[in-house]
Amino acid sequence: MYVKNGIVYAGNDQKILHVNEAVPHGDYGLMLFFDDGSIRDFDGKKLLDSELFAPLRDPAVFRDFTIDHGVLTWLDGELDVAPEYLYKESTPKNDTERLVGIL
Repeated sequence: MYVKNGIVYAGNDQKILHVNEAVPHGDYGLMLFFDDGSIRDFDGKKLLDSELFAPLRDPAVFRDFTIDHGVLTWLDGELDVAPEYLYKESTPKNDTERLVGIL
């Protein structure tokens, strides 16, 4: 439970994450830049076992995404992945040395 602006809410007060930028690398890698300043590396192969994400098995389709209001989307918004999932399932990469060659 938490209080915000004098109103009591159930649950936890969690900041809503947004993806500001994403840079594909390799067939299914994404370097993600979140609005909290973090940089994280996501292995998109984690999505490919689900039939829902079957179209993304084509690396060209996987790399053809857009960011709509902080959410990664594919196929004109037919598929999307929550930023919270991307954050949780990715690896922090705040060391700029590791970004060389990707950007």
